[in-house]
Amino acid sequence: MPKTIQILCLIAASAVHSNVVWSQEDYPSIDPIIEAYDRGDYEKAIKGFKDLASRGDGNAQTYLGLMYGEGRGVERDFETSYGYYKMAAEQDQIDAQYAMGRMAQYGVGTEQSYETAADWYESAARQGHGEAQINLALLYSDGLGVKRSDADAARWFRDAALQDIADAQYNLGIFYLEGRGVPKDEKAAGDWFRKAADQDNTDAQYNLGVMYLNGIGLDVSMSNGIKWLTRAANAGHADAQGGLGLLAYKGEGVKQSSKTAAKWFEKAGRQGHGDSQLFLALLYAKGEGVKGDLVEAYKWLVMAEAQGAGDEQLKRQLDAALSETQRADARALARKETASQTPQGPGLN
Repeated sequence: MPKTIQILCLIAASAVHSNVVWSQEDYPSIDPIIEAYDRGDYEKAIKGFKDLASRGDGNAQTYLGLMYGEGRGVERDFETSYGYYKMAAEQDQIDAQYAMGRMAQYGVGTEQSYETAADWYESAARQGHGEAQINLALLYSDGLGVKRSDADAARWFRDAALQDIADAQYNLGIFYLEGRGVPKDEKAAGDWFRKAADQDNTDAQYNLGVMYLNGIGLDVSMSNGIKWLTRAANAGHADAQGGLGLLAYKGEGVKQSSKTAAKWFEKAGRQGHGDSQLFLALLYAKGEGVKGDLVEAYKWLVMAEAQGAGDEQLKRQLDAALSETQRADARALARKETASQTPQGPGLN
């Protein structure tokens, strides 16, 4: 499945565009009002935007939707935000249409409706709004509010990807890799992953690394594979960190080092990466790359088991070697560690 992207703020103020041209004689310029907004003078901005909005200025209405939605200079009020966005969206204000789709999708200021969300996203998407194109593609991919269609999802991902949006490029890569809505094409998948990876999309970097290591759509290259895994790992990608740990442990493409392996396994393990947690338990049990510590080994094993990555033989050995008090201490440490973790979504395996 494609990674569900992080949906951005309702609208970036710098991305608001006016589709309405007003006569200088009849209407004040919106530019000084936007300048007041940008410098944080919300009292002046809200007054100016309301004046223009009452005259039907869609750009001002869009700004008011943003200000009420985020509580800038006014008390936060999603229903009022929705009302202003709706007025602007009905004038074909592209950012307002995107915001309407987002509010309908999540039931913010209005009744939750995937169907309504899809309609507004499509209105914005047809005008070239990249985030709307991505969100519409995701709805088609999951069959939410629209009939499920990988072909339509791929089409909208492509439109956004051609705008150089990294999340769309990553998702389109997944579709080519899996043959969803497009003919299966591992080379094309690699090309799209590279475009996204060059923009620091860590999932794309990880997938590109795996493809190089395994010769999937690309010539096998340990150096390129490790390069992309390292870029993703250094940015906090748990799968990439676990992958580098395994390569270091086996000495594949890099100098064998249990100490380096333990370092990467711990980074990944602290993000809830089950396989890395299990490897770390084994290293602590054996004293490889780390100082031997059976309680610490038991802690990591408990955490790995919670992720479905247990090892019955290691469990029996640690159960026999530790007292009930020590095992209880290890479980308490595991709970504390787990509570502080940030889970990492799956990448390409």
